[in-house]
Amino acid sequence: MTAAVLAVAISLLMLFIAGGRGAPVGPTPIENISDTSQTKAETSVDTRADALSAEASTTTLEAASTASIEPLLNPTYQPGVNEEPSFQIGSLEEASTARVTLDSGRGGVVEIRLSDEYEKPSDLRAAEAGEELAEDAHYLLAEAIRYPLPSTEILLPQLSVFELQLNGSPVPLWGEIPAWSTRIDDDGTVTATATVVAGPEDSRVPILRIDRSFLPLDGFHFDVKTSIENLSDQPVEVALNTVAPSQLRVDAARYMDRRTLRAGVLESGSRVVQSSAIDESRESLASGGPIDLWRPAQGSDIGWLAATNRYFALAMMPAEDALKPSLEDQIRRIRVTPIAANDGGEDDQQILVTTRTSPTRLDPGQDRTTSFRVWAGPQDRSQLRAASTVQGLQLDKLVVYSMGGFCTFCTFQWLASLLLSYLSMLHGLVGDWALAIVFLVITVRLLLHPIVRRSQINMQRFSRRMAKVKPEMDALQKRYAGDAKRLQQEQARLFREKGVNPLHMLGCLPMFMQTPVWIALYAGLYLAVEMRHEAAFFGAFQSLTGDAWGFLADLSDQDHMFATFSEPVQVFLFRLTGINGLPLLMGLIFFLQQKYMTPPTTGTQTPEQEQMQKIMRWMLVLTFPLFLYGAPSGLTLYIVTSSTIGILESRWIRKKVDAMDLDTDPEPKPTGPRGSGGSGGSGDQSRAYSRAMSRYERRRDNRKKQDDRENRRPPRH
Repeated sequence: MTAAVLAVAISLLMLFIAGGRGAPVGPTPIENISDTSQTKAETSVDTRADALSAEASTTTLEAASTASIEPLLNPTYQPGVNEEPSFQIGSLEEASTARVTLDSGRGGVVEIRLSDEYEKPSDLRAAEAGEELAEDAHYLLAEAIRYPLPSTEILLPQLSVFELQLNGSPVPLWGEIPAWSTRIDDDGTVTATATVVAGPEDSRVPILRIDRSFLPLDGFHFDVKTSIENLSDQPVEVALNTVAPSQLRVDAARYMDRRTLRAGVLESGSRVVQSSAIDESRESLASGGPIDLWRPAQGSDIGWLAATNRYFALAMMPAEDALKPSLEDQIRRIRVTPIAANDGGEDDQQILVTTRTSPTRLDPGQDRTTSFRVWAGPQDRSQLRAASTVQGLQLDKLVVYSMGGFCTFCTFQWLASLLLSYLSMLHGLVGDWALAIVFLVITVRLLLHPIVRRSQINMQRFSRRMAKVKPEMDALQKRYAGDAKRLQQEQARLFREKGVNPLHMLGCLPMFMQTPVWIALYAGLYLAVEMRHEAAFFGAFQSLTGDAWGFLADLSDQDHMFATFSEPVQVFLFRLTGINGLPLLMGLIFFLQQKYMTPPTTGTQTPEQEQMQKIMRWMLVLTFPLFLYGAPSGLTLYIVTSSTIGILESRWIRKKVDAMDLDTDPEPKPTGPRGSGGSGGSGDQSRAYSRAMSRYERRRDNRKKQDDRENRRPPRH
C-alpha cells in the first residue's frame, strides 16, 4: 500500500512540475490569423485533394480546378442591416438542451448556456426545489473570442465565417460596421447573410452572397448550413476561414486546467474515425506561436473537431445526411493562434482556432450548400454515442479520462471506463455517488486482499528470520570487513542455509498493481461529468444546515469542511476555494497506516538507512495530503476510505500472522498426477532462490578457475 501511494504521489508531483507554462508576450497581429495566399505545402495538398475528389458530387465544397481566375478589383463586404442585436435558438426552459445566442452583425455564436447545468451546486438544488433562477445561474459553456489589437478589441464569434479567400484575395468579414444581415424564420432557423461587392469605388457590383443558417436545437446539438452563390458574370474561386470551436470556459472548481483541443481523423480507406489524431492542451497551444496544427495527408480527413474543458465539449461533426464520417468539405487546414487577454486576468492565455475549406470554383449563377452538426453539451459518452448518427463517427471517443502530463501513458482508458461503469452500476443500486465510491473501495480491497495478505506475511517472515541471523551477520561483517566480495558470498551462503529469502523483502511489490487502478480512478473521478455538483450522502450535511454548510456539497469540488471562499485564492500551485478537512484527515490516517502497516525493522539496516526510511514515511504523510488539498472531494473520499479500511485490514492480518509459524516454510501443494511440488508457495520461492544461488556460485567458480589458468599460462613472444 505504501509503495502504491508513494508512486501516485510522485506522479502528482510530476504533473505539477510539468503544468506551468508562460503566457504569450502579447497579442498576435490579426494579419497572422490567416494567410493572404496559400503556401506551397497547402497548394500541393489541395492539388492532391483535386485528384481524389475528381469524381465527387458537385454539391460539396470540393477543391477548385486548376484554371486561372482573374483577381477581383477591391473586393469588400456590403454593410449589413439589422433591427435586432442578437437572435437565439433553443431555450433554457427545456431540459437537456441549450440556448445559443447569435450576434446578428457578426454571423456567429457569442454565448451558449445549458438549460439543466448550473454554475454552482446551490443553483442546482434551488432549481430542483422549483425556485426561479437568473439566466446567469445556468452554466455558460462558451462565448465569443475577444481578439485584442494594439488600440482596440474585436469580437470573433465562434462558428462564424470571419474571412473569405476570394480569387486569391482576402476579404475580412469583421470591422466596425457589421458585415452580416440576420433574420429568423418561422421555423426558428436563424440565417445570417453577407454580400461581397467589387469594382471601382463609384460602381461596385455584388459578386458573392453567403448565407449561414443555424437550425433549431435538438437536445444538445444543432445544424449549421452554409450556402454560397456566385452573383457575378464570371467564375470565382472562394475558400472560407471559420472560427472553429476554440476554447471553453475554465472550470470554476478546477484542480487542474484540462481544457484541450481534440480531433479525430478518418484515414484513407477506413470507415471508422481514429480519435487520437489531435489531443493538445490549451496551455501548450497558448504558450507558442501560430501553428498549422493539421494539414491533410493524402486521403485523410478530419472526422470531428472539439474544444473541451473538464466536463463539456463544443464540437463540429458531419451532418446527419453525410455519406461518410468526414468534415472534408469544411476543414482542409486547422490553425491555432495564441492570444493574450487585455484584462490580464487568471485566464490570460487563450487560443483562437480557425479552419479553412478547400477553394471551390463557382461558375456564374452557380451556388453550393454544405452543412455540419454542432454538439454543445456534456462529455457524456452515452449521449455522444447517440449523437453520432453517421456510422463510424465515434464522437464518444473525444471523452478521454486522462490527467495529461507525466502519467498519461499509464492512464489506461479501458480501466478507467471499467471502473466508472462499475461505479455507475453501484450508484444505480444505492442512489448516491458517495456511497457508490465507498462500495467501490470495498470491492477493490476485497479483490486485492489475497495479495495484501500474502505480501504482509512474506515481509513478516523475512523480518523474523533476519532478526534470528543478525548475530551471525554481525560476525561476518567483522570477519570480512576488508573483503566486500567475500562478505557477499558468505552472506549468501548464510541466507541459503537459514532459509532466508531476500525476495520476501519485496513483499510490497505486488501492491504496485494498485497504481494503475489509482491513476485510472483518479482521472475518472476527476473528469466524469456524472460527479459534477453531486452532493455526498444524499446531501445530508446541506439538509441539516439549510444549505448553509458546503461540506461535501459537490463531489467534483473541494470538500469545504470549514469554510467556502467567495473568490478562489491562489496559493503557489494550488487554487483554493475553501478550507478543507478531508486532506487533513488523510494525513492523520496515513500516519496511522504507516504505524500499523510498516514492517518491523530487521536489525540489519545501518543508522543512515533507518533515518532515510523515517524521512520517506514522513514525506508520504505530509506531501500526499498537500498535493491533494485542492483535489475533488470524491477522490479524497475514496483515498480516506481506502486507507481507513487498509488499517483495519492490516490489524486483522497482523493477528492472523501472530498465530502462524513463520519459521517453517509451508508444504508445497501437489499438482499433477505425480504429486510434484506446486508453484507459488513460500518454500518454492526459498528453494528457487537456493538453486539460483548454487548456479551462480558454480558459474563464479568456473570463471575463477579459467582466470587462474589464463594467469599461469606463459606469455607469448
